[in-house]
Amino acid sequence: WEVKDMRKLDYAPESFDVVLDKAGMDAILAEGGDVWDPPADLLLAAREVCEGVHRVLKPGGVFVQITFAQSHFRKPYLLQDGIEWASIEEHKIDVGFGYIMFVLRKPLAT
Repeated sequence: WEVKDMRKLDYAPESFDVVLDKAGMDAILAEGGDVWDPPADLLLAAREVCEGVHRVLKPGGVFVQITFAQSHFRKPYLLQDGIEWASIEEHKIDVGFGYIMFVLRKPLAT
């Protein structure tokens, strides 16, 4: 295990087949603001996470994010302009208060 700032991943490009986030972005976004109109600093922080994850994933690699956020609140953070995903899947996890698992696949060629 390594302790890192997920907004500033310093690994070499295309280093990982899978990146898993279990509530890391949730912690960043808990800073507050209007969930319907997120503040610019939170959009930027989420963008830094997604850009970093996208950069360190190998072509065809997978970003798995497990979150308590509802889909309509989380997707604007995950699907920002300029970050290309080949596919995105959404799976409900009906445990406790309920969670959503997003599976985003990086294109084979970027």
